Amino acid sequence: MDKMKGKKVSVPVAFAAVWILILLTLNALKVPHHFRIGIYLNLFFILGVIGISMFLQIKQEKKLHTFAVNFKNSLKKAGTYTVIVTGFLFLYLKFINPMFLENLKNSRIEHELAKDWNQVQASSPIFEAMTREEFIEKATSSNEILSSVSLNLSFYFLGLFFISLFYSILIPIFYKKIILRM
Repeated sequence: MDKMKGKKVSVPVAFAAVWILILLTLNALKVPHHFRIGIYLNLFFILGVIGISMFLQIKQEKKLHTFAVNFKNSLKKAGTYTVIVTGFLFLYLKFINPMFLENLKNSRIEHELAKDWNQVQASSPIFEAMTREEFIEKATSSNEILSSVSLNLSFYFLGLFFISLFYSILIPIFYKKIILRM
């Protein structure tokens, strides 16, 4: 116990742990669209990781670094959060809830097949020359590809990375222009 006394948990690890607990709780409670809620929470949690990390850095060092240093530190903190969340999502989609993507795929296919065929054909010239069977085959194969764990993780990681990049630019500017001028 004495070894842990005085050690602090880093901000990205703390936010990632909270996000993981929320996602697992929503999953256990069978909340509909729990995955979408998790995505929206990530937008706020990355903002929180960068904002709080920068606030703690300024409070500890009593100065604001150059934009490049703040950008690098912000992106490093957000990167830690992103890697932890993406790693957990791999475990979640592969082992904890492996039927999630399968169920999502089946509901998408169901949704596509429930559409009126005449309206589908009228909606696009691509579908005019297609038969109903070809449409079913195309909808099924497209949704098979979209239900891949690796594809979903790649998109999720890229989304988190680009949001992190955006926030890592925005937050240091915000601190310099608004917060420190007060």
